[in-house]
Amino acid sequence: MCTTIPRSHGPHVQLKWHNLRRHRTEPGALRSNLEVGLATGAVMEADLRVTRDGHWVCLHDAMLDEETTGHGPVIEYDADQLRRLQTRTPAGAISGFAPLFLEDLAELIEERPATSAEVQLDLHVSEQEISDVALGRLARLVAPLQTSFSLSGTDAGALTRVRDTVPELPITLSSSERLGGARDAALFESRMRTELAQLDGLALIWVNHRVLQAAYRARFDLVGFAHQFGVGVDTGTIDFGAAGWRAALVLALQAKVDRITSNTPCEIAAQAERWTEGSQRTALAAS
Repeated sequence: MCTTIPRSHGPHVQLKWHNLRRHRTEPGALRSNLEVGLATGAVMEADLRVTRDGHWVCLHDAMLDEETTGHGPVIEYDADQLRRLQTRTPAGAISGFAPLFLEDLAELIEERPATSAEVQLDLHVSEQEISDVALGRLARLVAPLQTSFSLSGTDAGALTRVRDTVPELPITLSSSERLGGARDAALFESRMRTELAQLDGLALIWVNHRVLQAAYRARFDLVGFAHQFGVGVDTGTIDFGAAGWRAALVLALQAKVDRITSNTPCEIAAQAERWTEGSQRTALAAS
């Protein structure tokens, strides 16, 4: 149910729900989607920013204006003020729901029966923005439930600081900015080696699908190279109906990525199933 794309050989490709979305028109961090994902064993991403009083709120942007009914920087609000706001859909409509907090994620995970679901906490903060209060709160909430959480972000220092506090958290390093701009296989390999050396025990790297396409044009097997080091690859954000989505999805599957990040995981799963059924019918007709 919107959680994987089957492969004929090897593990299925996981579909990661970007910002807890199942459909592109939804507001981010919907509690109802979290409940469904926990019940179905989905991999979900929850964006996190720090409030003025050291809480973690599920918001993507540094500014409140597009995602919520608030205005100005997230960091200038405390948790109680943010709980009185409402989130917005991508089209700007008011959702009727308050933003979720890390406390809400932990509470729902604690209440559910154990499943294979994973909530990836995507840190939208730098190492310097993580106060001791915020770090302590994250550790208290996540450590008892760490088999259900993972961690991701672009700032290796921030990821290291959190993992030093909660050592068992799997980590995904967002590497697109540092890999972007490479145009030949040698440069891709050099930059990949640097990325993979940034964090010990790295679980995955995340690359924008355009970076994956650039590596393909440069004849560099980015996924295969990462796999040599025991590191998986997550690519995205691939959304059904967006410009170039079909080519991006086909390449991701051909490259044998481990995860695909999407705001439309249900539509992507359905499309992949249609392709599989079509290829099976073609094979039967030829036999």
